Amino acid sequence: MSMQTKSASKGFSLGDLARRPETGSLLGFVVVYVFFAVLGGAVFIGSAGWSSWLNIAAEVGIIALPVGLLMIAGHFDFSVGSVVPAASMMTAMLGGHYELPALIAILGGLAVGLAIGFV
Repeated sequence: MSMQTKSASKGFSLGDLARRPETGSLLGFVVVYVFFAVLGGAVFIGSAGWSSWLNIAAEVGIIALPVGLLMIAGHFDFSVGSVVPAASMMTAMLGGHYELPALIAILGGLAVGLAIGFV
């Protein structure tokens, strides 16, 4: 005897799509993009606008990615808000004020970040 089972194929459903968490993120992105596109006009939509906000998004993403991973793991690091400016300031001071080579300035900034992290 052979038993045939039909797989329940529901097809596309707007209700299922609306319940997915990604839909809210996409909708929020579209609303924010349209808002700034209307206010900024051609400057925001043009290549200069894309370059500008992608540059900022990259900087924020470098900080947000490790913090997000910590939050997924169940931890939260409150020191990010103070370590990033301190390390950045040290890098700028070593490279700009003391005119040290870029590699030394970057290593100095990393050293400050590590020192604060160990405390």
